[in-house]
Amino acid sequence: MILEYILLLIVLVLGIWLTYWCLRVWQFERYLKDIPHPPLIPLVGNAMEFASATTVLNNIVKYYKKYNGNFKIYVGSQPFIFFFETKDMEFILNSSTILRKSDAYRFIQNWLGTGLLTGWGNKWKKHRKIITPAFHFQILEESVNVFNSAVDILITKLSEESKKSSIDVYPFVARCALDIICETAMGTTVDAQNDLNSQYMESVNILSNVLIDRAFSPFLQNAFLYRLSGTYEKERQALKIVHGYARSAINKKMKEFGKPKEKEESPVDNLGIKKKKAFLDSLLEYAAKDPTFSFEDIRQEVDTFMFAGHDTTATSISFTLFSLAANPEVQVSISILKRTQALSKFPKTF
Repeated sequence: MILEYILLLIVLVLGIWLTYWCLRVWQFERYLKDIPHPPLIPLVGNAMEFASATTVLNNIVKYYKKYNGNFKIYVGSQPFIFFFETKDMEFILNSSTILRKSDAYRFIQNWLGTGLLTGWGNKWKKHRKIITPAFHFQILEESVNVFNSAVDILITKLSEESKKSSIDVYPFVARCALDIICETAMGTTVDAQNDLNSQYMESVNILSNVLIDRAFSPFLQNAFLYRLSGTYEKERQALKIVHGYARSAINKKMKEFGKPKEKEESPVDNLGIKKKKAFLDSLLEYAAKDPTFSFEDIRQEVDTFMFAGHDTTATSISFTLFSLAANPEVQVSISILKRTQALSKFPKTF
């Protein structure tokens, strides 16, 4: 008798879940019906094909070729649209009202809160206005020495690894990018390139994997089921380290910010150009004037830029290095171009 009740309960739950799934897909298809998609499996959509990180890129390429351009997939009842033509996205990219982020961004909110990457509406506009001046080209130029120092270490590390038949460059580039973003934007040093056992770097990797797992798992997308999983516990432990590091960096900067300076720093550089404030300095200065801009708001933006400032950059650089390695003729072309540009700077002699 008990077994019958259990089976009845399972059938009831599956029936409710299937009904919910069908209604959600039907709602989305009212607006997205003109965008093709692979056949769906009830309840999971196309999640099974994208469950492994090693197959994601291959499947994206496969469906791009099959549908000759844009397509969508469903993970559970959540659609993900793949645009390959910028013109198809212009109505979104040029909109001043379509600012709310996708539901998938909630998977990263435990880590980044509702900062610039995950936020929307008035809060997003306010934070964008505060942060934008801190990434002026002039500030980037002032940080060139930091870039050079970090890249020198990267080159040394890669030179040591070059004796092997093949290497994964991403971890090396990611550590280099993390050192750069921390020193330039936060005024703190992680020394990730020399500290191979960095808890912060390991925690960032865990949180990145959690994000991928949740994005492509219809079960982990459910907040209740997720909290019962081992993945949630991994995230919780990693967040302690990542948030702790961000708070430590902010507190250190706040102590420096509150101290009277022995010698007032010149507001202009050697060329008489007005200096721009670095990222964390801009946040602290604004918080001093606006009490509604809280410590937690600062922490969210610091975590956002420490993550986004190294992860996406490292991915792009790694892919570029792979492409150059796979196409040695391009390396030769670049080398010739650089030499030509260098020679063009010399004065002509007769």
